[in-house]
Amino acid sequence: MNKRINWIDWAKFFAITMVVFGHIPENPESSLLLYIWTFHMPLFFFISGYLTKRRTDTLDNIKRHWHSLVIPYFLYNVIFYPYWLTRFILDNNGEISFYNIAIKPLNGVLLGQANTQFSCSVNGVTWFLAALLIMKIILNLCNRSKHSIPLMLMICLLSVSLYISDQYYSFTHVLLLKGLIKCIPFYILGYLLQHSCIMSNNNIMRCFPVVLIMFSISFLTFYAYLEANIFAIKITAWYITCITSIIAILFFCKLLDKIHHNIITTFSNGTIVIMGLHWLFIGTINYIIQHFTQTVGEFGYEWYTALLLSLLIDILLYPIILLFQAKMPWMLGKRR
Repeated sequence: MNKRINWIDWAKFFAITMVVFGHIPENPESSLLLYIWTFHMPLFFFISGYLTKRRTDTLDNIKRHWHSLVIPYFLYNVIFYPYWLTRFILDNNGEISFYNIAIKPLNGVLLGQANTQFSCSVNGVTWFLAALLIMKIILNLCNRSKHSIPLMLMICLLSVSLYISDQYYSFTHVLLLKGLIKCIPFYILGYLLQHSCIMSNNNIMRCFPVVLIMFSISFLTFYAYLEANIFAIKITAWYITCITSIIAILFFCKLLDKIHHNIITTFSNGTIVIMGLHWLFIGTINYIIQHFTQTVGEFGYEWYTALLLSLLIDILLYPIILLFQAKMPWMLGKRR
């Protein structure tokens, strides 16, 4: 696991580009947008679980989590805060108070980007880092037990039950909690499949039919998800779509395993940079476009425009990733 895994680099590049694409304003009824929303974050957590090593040294875990998740989480919220403050002032016609511009956003950051009466989200997408930290702590605690796998499976069942209940009753609007109960089964699944023969198969002749079959199933179940009026069918279709889409994309990346390029490796190393900064770039680009087109109020791009903007944001962030790699590795969650 210390060597770079080229197909994982491809998977991380596709996953982060889909995250950017999913946050660009589009027609909310766009089938492509809804399809990507179905699985793009579970895919990211699956990859994170797949790359997580089994460690039981508590002190070493604390140091690693501090550098890889905690420091970047706060740094990307600090960087984002001037943009958030500017938007807040413009949206509130200059009517501000210390509580609203300082205390509430600070509470929001400390609570994992929670929007409540006493807190507000700053850089909302960084909930991913907070959720991943909690998942890693849970996994480390499970690994300290001799019944680690049964514990993990129980957590997965509990998480699935809570997520289904939330989808039916909508009992929480806290982004971090929603993300946890939605994605922790995929994180644990990725961790458990690290050394399985399923994921170690790189034979192109075997990967290609898997890609075709899994994408075919995912498209069919996604259509069922969109059309279903019965909740049990809808939530079942969502899970099947999610799992088959993840498998299809990962095996598609295995087909690309022989294609090595430093650009893909750099994007893979810098996914945390794109995760932390892409909202700032999206907001700035939207403002410029609205200013020159004199568009007022909400607007949305066509899917192909959103895709081009996603790639543009990747390109704009590429030199920043290179800079952080060379001069500020802590921005990538690294100690050196």
